[in-house]
Amino acid sequence: MRDFDNEFRSTFIKNITPDSSKRERITSAVIQIKQTLSTELNNLHSRKPRFMTQGSAGYKTQNAPCYPEQQIDYDIGCYFPFSEWEDEKPKTAAKEFFKEVDTILEKLSKSNNWILDKSKNTCCRVIIENDIHIDIPLYSIPDEEFKTIVESTECKKSFSMVDSKEPEVDSWDNFNFDKVLLAQREGDWVESDPRKVNLYFKDAFNTKGEQFRRICRYLKAWRDFKWKEGGPSSIFLMFLADDLYEKKSEKGDDYALYLVLTQLPERLTTPVLNKAVNNDEEKEDLTQRNKKYIEQLKEFAGNFATDLGKAIYDETMDDASACELIRRNLGNRFPSCIIPKRDKKIADEIRKEPISKISSTPLVRTRAG
Repeated sequence: MRDFDNEFRSTFIKNITPDSSKRERITSAVIQIKQTLSTELNNLHSRKPRFMTQGSAGYKTQNAPCYPEQQIDYDIGCYFPFSEWEDEKPKTAAKEFFKEVDTILEKLSKSNNWILDKSKNTCCRVIIENDIHIDIPLYSIPDEEFKTIVESTECKKSFSMVDSKEPEVDSWDNFNFDKVLLAQREGDWVESDPRKVNLYFKDAFNTKGEQFRRICRYLKAWRDFKWKEGGPSSIFLMFLADDLYEKKSEKGDDYALYLVLTQLPERLTTPVLNKAVNNDEEKEDLTQRNKKYIEQLKEFAGNFATDLGKAIYDETMDDASACELIRRNLGNRFPSCIIPKRDKKIADEIRKEPISKISSTPLVRTRAG
């Protein structure tokens, strides 16, 4: 049996991680955006907005793009209290919020040679480089909660009020939001609290460990290789992984990923729910938003499981061929190298594990493959 654990944990994870220069450029842009919005919106409203880092930047599952058509996404929510809009009709308030932020960001973008994208109904988007964009969704929350909301960020200081004298904050645990409304560019408001998903996965990563976070990143990197554009959403893949992951860190990332992939096609025959919502009746079926990719995802997962299983177990093939089986599912960011044999004791334990029946159909390439 071959041992690909180091190739996943060291080489592949490094190759899919944004390099330090990109992280620095993202951090610099995020700081500018927050400081500028804070100052300019304060001039308009006599209050400074609050900010929260959200999505993959919040739960540390960001990957570098696989293709030039793809971009690193960084989400920072911009929050104002309900009272700022009490004199406006709801539709007018949402449109006004977007108009104010667009105007501020347009000026900032021109000074930095960025591009402001106004096509998104749920956020303002600033494209800071060909492969990096920053999304700024706009929220309104009750006034009493606005007073206590703080930012969870990977930047070097807290920008909850964009004041360098404030201590850095890296927790969302102490805040209870009764109602969070997300502005829509077309004029509507919808209830949407991104903090619930952030907290759910923060707890999941703390409980299941860093291997689970890496498994989520491997699945996202696999998605990015198989679909140059579109593909199942990151949050869908993460909840799938949460359902299927078994904590077996001593047996390596390669085997942990293999177990997830072998079970994934069968799991897709039933709804995948957003478990961050406590009320069962309100849990969103994420399968519905990703339904156009489900059949293809089943096939690709079965093919990847077959290839990874052969790469690990088939001792009749040479190491280069075994690596190529994985590379045709993950691309050339996965290394082509000599793979060590797995420790006999661990290999014997793995052989005893029951494995779900997996697809043996030939790999079908997408345009990304």
